[in-house]
Amino acid sequence: MGKKADKLRNTAAAFGIGVILGVGIIGMCVVVPSLKTFVKTAAGHGFWFFMAGWIGFMVLLAVAAFVQIVLHEAGHLVFGLMTGYRFVSFRIGSFVLVRDDKGYGLRRFSIAGTGGQCLLEPPSTLGETFPYRLYCMGGVAVNLLTAIAAYVVVLVADISPVWGLVLISLSISGFFIGLMNGIPMKVGGVPNDGHNLFFAGRTPEMLRALWLQLKVNALQTRGERLRDMPDEWFEVPSDADLSNYMYTAVAGMAASRLLEERRIGEAREMFRRIDEAGAGSVSVYRMEVACELLFIEIITGCDRTAAERMFTPEIRRYADIYSRYMLSRVRLLYAYARFVEKDDAKAAALYERAVKMVAQSPSKGDAEAEMEMIEWVKGLAVCNS
Repeated sequence: MGKKADKLRNTAAAFGIGVILGVGIIGMCVVVPSLKTFVKTAAGHGFWFFMAGWIGFMVLLAVAAFVQIVLHEAGHLVFGLMTGYRFVSFRIGSFVLVRDDKGYGLRRFSIAGTGGQCLLEPPSTLGETFPYRLYCMGGVAVNLLTAIAAYVVVLVADISPVWGLVLISLSISGFFIGLMNGIPMKVGGVPNDGHNLFFAGRTPEMLRALWLQLKVNALQTRGERLRDMPDEWFEVPSDADLSNYMYTAVAGMAASRLLEERRIGEAREMFRRIDEAGAGSVSVYRMEVACELLFIEIITGCDRTAAERMFTPEIRRYADIYSRYMLSRVRLLYAYARFVEKDDAKAAALYERAVKMVAQSPSKGDAEAEMEMIEWVKGLAVCNS
């Protein structure tokens, strides 16, 4: 029922945003002088000239959308710093500016369904309330404000058609990105800002889960391991609703911590709990849990058939894509090559990739813990069956 409700809500929101933008673009063609001039001029020179002009406008929209993504993340940054947060990382595309224990540096990382991400360290300590609304919605606010400002300038100022099109593109993309992030939904299977804001404020436990995700990320960026952090942070009650993605995130960190500590059986049980609960109905969480269960199956059993069956085309595709940025996925592919495929050359190449990726990871603590685990896997005996 939850997945169906999410799908229905996302479809309705996407349709509503499409209608709003469609009506807005048509309205701009009627009201804005520069856009009226562009449409009339292009149409007056024939179909192909009009199409060339329209394609150029689409390219301009794409550039404006990139600008709005940068502005969106800058909004999170500004409003977060205003409310007491500390800078951790700022990502556009796959390029990440990180502040770790040695200062600032540029790294590479990416998450499907996101064009960027600004992560900050929250103020206060666990158990206290902390300001999350402005941080969550700062990006949406900047998108919508710049969209409105650009539209007003086009309407009231005497500007050239070219600058009019630039500002109109900035306005359209600002409204689109603002609404896509502000209206609670999951984009590409990833909860957006509005979704996080809505769920974080529902109960103290959910607010705690949001604080933990931000705090743990900050500490890992500065070099701490999950196993170095307080035990109470990772306590998952037996009756915790792991179908809620906020709780799923904490349970996932707890399971990863158990894996770090080589408590493999307990880690398996925690990942299974998350999997049986639907992995929080977030596609990235679902795939991560599936990958970790496969990894545990590989290193604890001698049944190659079971591992091959679990390594579905969907998981293989996910692992291949994310192995470019995530050491945990390189770890999975390394274990599979070594224990299932028994391809020493492939395993050696993956090991070398992991070594190179450690220096590029935006999360120093996580990267070092993953490399330590890969070294541990490297020392395990290969089953001969």
